Amino acid sequence: MKFAKLFLFVALVSPFLFISKAEARVSAFTTKQSEIQFGISPGVMSPHDLSGVDQNERAVNLEKLSGRNGIVLYFMRSANWSKHCTNQLENISRRGSIIEDAGYNIVVVSNESVSALARFTRKYDFPYPMIADANSEIIRAFEIMNEAYLPKTSYYGVAYPAIYVIGRDGLVIDKFFNTDISMRPNVDEVRSAIDMLGDYTPVTNDTE
Repeated sequence: MKFAKLFLFVALVSPFLFISKAEARVSAFTTKQSEIQFGISPGVMSPHDLSGVDQNERAVNLEKLSGRNGIVLYFMRSANWSKHCTNQLENISRRGSIIEDAGYNIVVVSNESVSALARFTRKYDFPYPMIADANSEIIRAFEIMNEAYLPKTSYYGVAYPAIYVIGRDGLVIDKFFNTDISMRPNVDEVRSAIDMLGDYTPVTNDTE
């Protein structure tokens, strides 16, 4: 009898014992996320106001960059030497308007210089702001810097590729991250995630 009860208990709880951390996370992104996660998690306020300079030398911040619902923030390794990032940025350039239609503006962060990001923008006619986070200040704040690269090496300060959906009040609503740098949701998948999230009510009242 005791054995039967023990067997029943194990049968009931075992599905929960073997759920990976990534699978246990609630996210609207359908592309598989890795069990190992880097970067801040959804449900907290943005750790940085995104103040900086974009590829056109314009001063930007979260308030200026936000659409009526917020932003979709892309962290990139490089707009110039990473083929996966270049392919992702080209997809964003072609299809990004469907994210804007949902009330979210697109913002890209890379630790490259203003001139490097401007060069990419001219070459591919990229229409969205790219913040030149040369000192990796924003990248560090989001805890998304790839620590595998040592100081004084050419790749030091590079971000892990990641996507954050952030409300206009600064709340981090959702996140996509995979340690496999080739695993990246396309724009249509990002739009589907936004649609699954539904209408967003800001934490703070704009009239206060």
